[in-house]
Amino acid sequence: MSNDTSGMISYVPGPENDEVLEITRKNKSKEPLPPYNIVGNGFTNRHGTSLDVLEVCLQLNISEMKLLQFFRTEFTTKMINRIEEPNIVIPKHSPKFDKYLHTALMKNYKHMEHLDILRRIKRGEYILNPKLFIPSRGYTAMMVAWDKLRKDEKDSDGLHVR
Repeated sequence: MSNDTSGMISYVPGPENDEVLEITRKNKSKEPLPPYNIVGNGFTNRHGTSLDVLEVCLQLNISEMKLLQFFRTEFTTKMINRIEEPNIVIPKHSPKFDKYLHTALMKNYKHMEHLDILRRIKRGEYILNPKLFIPSRGYTAMMVAWDKLRKDEKDSDGLHVR
């Protein structure tokens, strides 16, 4: 980021007569966002293993692909507008969420959850897997939320007890 100095204020006396406190005001310019999303490629690094978006897409039917496209568009919009928690999507708040997508979500949610694409936080609120759609900021917070939902589901199913 580049910093531009727009003005200075001085003449603030310090505790000693020969000291002057100088205050400088700087304006920070915003970094432009790249014209692409970061999606998982299936590789592993120190943060874990991402999901390969192409392998996931090959397992989806047409309705699920349209849902994935809708969720990706919502994710991208949140990233462009610098909204916190871009992986959390509330479909009913979007004008693009029509009756077809609503029906497709009701019918295909379980399969998409099984593929680890998304999880339901509460009624009408979903989180996209941060290992599939990787946010440029807030990755750690999204992973904590995702892992908490996975742990809660396993505990409630009786499959995993800590």
